[in-house]
Amino acid sequence: SVTTTTGASQYAGKVDNVGTGGNHTTANYGLYFDVLQDINLVSVKVYSSTLANRTIVITDGSSNVVYNQSVSIPNGESRITLNAFLPAGTGYSIICTTTPNLYRDGGAGAPALPYPYTLSGVVSITGNPANNTAYYYYFYDWEVQTQTTCTSARTPVTATINPVPIADAGNDVNICYGAQTTLTATGGVSFIWSNGWTFNQQNISPNVTTTYTVTVTNAEVCTATDAVTVTVLPELLANAGVDQMIPNNSSTSLSGSTSGGTGSYSYHWEPASLLDNPDIANPTTVSLSSTNQFILTITDLQGCIAFDTVIVALTTSADLNNISSYIKIYPNPSNGYITVENSKKTEINVIVTDI
Repeated sequence: SVTTTTGASQYAGKVDNVGTGGNHTTANYGLYFDVLQDINLVSVKVYSSTLANRTIVITDGSSNVVYNQSVSIPNGESRITLNAFLPAGTGYSIICTTTPNLYRDGGAGAPALPYPYTLSGVVSITGNPANNTAYYYYFYDWEVQTQTTCTSARTPVTATINPVPIADAGNDVNICYGAQTTLTATGGVSFIWSNGWTFNQQNISPNVTTTYTVTVTNAEVCTATDAVTVTVLPELLANAGVDQMIPNNSSTSLSGSTSGGTGSYSYHWEPASLLDNPDIANPTTVSLSSTNQFILTITDLQGCIAFDTVIVALTTSADLNNISSYIKIYPNPSNGYITVENSKKTEINVIVTDI
């Protein structure tokens, strides 16, 4: 592994602006320096004649910009923070690329300054862009911290790459409205569906089209997901018509119809033996001698099925209480008055029901 240790703050360069000099206003001046080991240039002291932003740029020996920052500098003496991390190397420069209005030591005819300003084994300030050792530009009392990088021996590590499960929620499916289907997921040892079900298989009966997502976990606790969409087909409705009353030993037409579903439709009536054609919407009954219930089954193009029933009742009952041979009821239908005749000449109980 690699670790970096930061040393305590040390200071380099000219300590302050004591001496001859004054405010300098020309951009792109500063100092040249060499970095003798990796350092963090934490801060520098400056003397400003006005409050303003200055752009501080550091380049390395190949003229690559390694630091570029706009710094607000107040009027007077202040310490500005740079935190410029610089690897060991020669030919560095630190300059102000905007109008500096910063103090510069020295001047024409001034004595040479004691370049290089060297912090042993750490950093050495070697000169300036004016190539004049009588000048010292802007940046005083450098605060630097050494950066020591330590590298330990490599230790072999075994990485186990576990297989990712292949989740399969099954194929998308269409179901009829109100019907049920079974979802089955595979690919793992535990499962959780988006509807909260925690087994691989579940029976569902949605009323609207729904997508179900399953998260599959294998024995190595790796997970994968898959989804299945259950499309609910339009609801199919069957209508066998209204109940009917017909005279005894007569026939009638049934009136089947449908709505919804997916056309086209097929029809089938039961009991088929009492109809002329049980596979059409409007069949005709045979002559009926008893009340019957007819069941209509409609199947649409998707195979969805709907049912309805209709009752065809007789206006005259021919088998009332199993003694019909002795009883006559008339008129039937009636507007309110009827006659009941008993030819057996014995007392019987007769119940007449308006159906």
